Amino acid sequence: MHKKIVKGKLYYYATVREGKKTRSVYLGKNLEQAAKKQKKLYKNRGQKCERLPKAQKVFWIGIIILTILVVFILSYALGWKEITSLGIDMP
Repeated sequence: MHKKIVKGKLYYYATVREGKKTRSVYLGKNLEQAAKKQKKLYKNRGQKCERLPKAQKVFWIGIIILTILVVFILSYALGWKEITSLGIDMP
């Protein structure tokens, strides 16, 4: 939800995606009513008004860390010490 001030008055809007374009939908002047309208609008359109769930964030961070570890382990195992040594000599 975002707000606009027009001639000193505050108005609330929601952004809705339609294909590749987005448009603003007027929600009202009152914040509480605007929040209710936004929730109803997104529910009716099948759009989410929240970010990625915590479980998905943890999953993708884990995948990234695992990928980095695999790259370093393989580079060391294949003899590419310059990549992983970072100035430290390993036996």
